[in-house]
Amino acid sequence: MVDAALQPLFGKIPGLSGIFVASSDGGCLLRVLPTGSTAGSSGVEPRAVSAFAFACAQARSIDFGALRTVTAFYERSVLLHIAAGFESSLVVTLAADIDTDTASMHALVPAITELFAALSPDGLVQT
Repeated sequence: MVDAALQPLFGKIPGLSGIFVASSDGGCLLRVLPTGSTAGSSGVEPRAVSAFAFACAQARSIDFGALRTVTAFYERSVLLHIAAGFESSLVVTLAADIDTDTASMHALVPAITELFAALSPDGLVQT
């Protein structure tokens, strides 16, 4: 169900190569790739998804409030990590080619946040 809701995003963002959903401690729960892609074609290792959890811990220590997104630029790719789910218990990571328009990626944040608003890492809908 969730992967079907995420699949249309690949058509909206040229260069988007993968969408990963993880628990806030970095455990990968779901990997969504464009239709017809192979498992390694996103170019993103699962451990890259856990970077957001570490960034959140660091950001909390400077008292700016809750961290909602982190954009990480690497040699060949860009990752947008989004805090989502019930009490930000999930991290949704958009992985894309380095030349992808990051403003377009950020424009998806409200829709992704809304999609995952009631979900927790154990898959239960919170009320």
